[in-house]
Order: sequence, then C-alpha cells, then structure tokens
Amino acid sequence: MSTPAACNVSSGNLEPPELKNFRYASTAPGWPESTLGVDSFDALPAPARAYLRRIEQLTEVPIAMVSTGAERDETILLHHPFH
Repeated sequence: MSTPAACNVSSGNLEPPELKNFRYASTAPGWPESTLGVDSFDALPAPARAYLRRIEQLTEVPIAMVSTGAERDETILLHHPFH
C-alpha cells in the first residue's frame, strides 16, 4: 500500500491536506428492501440512490461501482473507474 505524497506520515497525519478540516455529519433515511443482488442503479430503492448521489455531491467525486453482495457479479458498474 502506498501513501499519497501529500500525507505527513511522520506526524501521524494520514489525511491529505485538502481533507484535513473536512468534517460532515448527516442522517439519511434507510430503506427496508434488500439490495442484495440488485444489478442496476435504477433497480436500487429510491433512498439508496439518493444516498449515493448525496455522497457524490459531498465528495465531488463520481461513484464508479456499488457492491450489492459478496460475489463479483453483484456489483453495479456506473462507469469504468479507470476511464
């Protein structure tokens, strides 16, 4: 595992400088339906989709994949993570 160059390991600070002061607490509604094996974003419960979009909004980073189970084929690929 490599450490980003901007992190100061010697001081014990493993956070990149741009995240040093980022703190956020929020609540979100849950969903009673299981997401196990769901194979498309649109098939996720509406609160789950809203939760994922909120994470993208807060982090300003698009979500590439969502795992819906332990198996490799239980992954929703929203876009290729390396393109």
